[in-house]
Formats: sequence, C-alpha cells, structure tokens
Amino acid sequence: MGSKKTQHKNLISIVLGQYVIAKSACVIFRAVRHCKIDLFSLYLHQTDTQHTQIKLRMPTLDYQESRDREFCDTFYHTLNLCGGIMCDYIYQAAIQSPSKRFYIGNEKAITNLLNIKKGKRITSCSIKQKMYIDLYKKACEIQAGDNRISFSEAVRRAIRSPAPQFYISVRTARHIIAMRRKDAFFNQKRKEASNELL
Repeated sequence: MGSKKTQHKNLISIVLGQYVIAKSACVIFRAVRHCKIDLFSLYLHQTDTQHTQIKLRMPTLDYQESRDREFCDTFYHTLNLCGGIMCDYIYQAAIQSPSKRFYIGNEKAITNLLNIKKGKRITSCSIKQKMYIDLYKKACEIQAGDNRISFSEAVRRAIRSPAPQFYISVRTARHIIAMRRKDAFFNQKRKEASNELL
C-alpha cells in the first residue's frame, strides 16, 4: 500500500514538474510574441554583434574604405556591362579599370619612392611594385613641371591624381565584394528587425 502511495506521489511530482515547464514555456512564448521578437532577430543581433567586433579588430587604413567603395562601384558597373555573369574575368577587368587616386598612405609611399630614387630595391609583391613604379613616374613628371616643390610633395600630389588601375589581386577583390555583400545583408536584416519592433 505504501509503495502505491509513493508511486502516486512520484507520478504527481512528475506531472507537476511537466506542468511547470509547460507553463514557463507558455509565458516565454507569450512574452516573445508580445514584444514582436523572434528567434531569428535574436540570432541576427548576436551574429551582427560578432560581425561588428570582427570588423573593429581588423586594422583599417585611412584610404581603405574609399578604395573598397570605389572598387565595388567599378565592379558592379563592369558586371552589368558583361551581362551579370560572375567570373574571374570580371574581377580582372574591374581591377584594371582606372581609379580616382593611388590608394596608398602618404608616408609609406614617400619612404618607398625615396628608396627607389636612391636606387634601393623595395621588398613588395609584383602588383605593389608596379604601383610604386607608376607612382614614381608620375611624381617625377609632377616635379619636372614644378621644380619649386620637393619630391615628397610631388609624391603627395601624385597619390591624389587618377591611377591607371586599382593595384589589387583577384583574391583581395573577391574579399572586398564578399565583405560588402555581408554588410549589405546585415544592414537589410537589421532594418527588417527594426521594422518588426515598431
């Protein structure tokens, strides 16, 4: 008899426990529904925060944002001209397109170009070496046109002048486009989540 009572009490405890769990789940569901917050919005917030933290940890050069923005515009313009077919040729064509300026910092460019002027060899990848050679030629032309300015000033002016290409690799180009797409995706989802809360 005692055993049956114990079993009955245990059964009641299990049922009560399940009821409490179900009740809590119901309250949580109602709260979530009332606040118009879904699980995707919570996931988006967490993922968006992680995405922002990653971007903040990555060092950004003073000209990088401008370069990436201009390259994206050039890339999608080239893509439209080619019928929207994504391939390496599109990246190469966009890379070889003229840009508004030479995307490099003043101090680094001056240091390397002064070394070139002294006949020293600079250690850099082939793409950057080509950029330094083109930039050096333009700086020399600018200084020849105005011999009152220093070579450093000529380099600064050359940097701000139009460049024949972007001087980046296909890998860098792909990364720029991928990051811009990711930013656009999170901005869109953030906007949708904000509209849901209104």
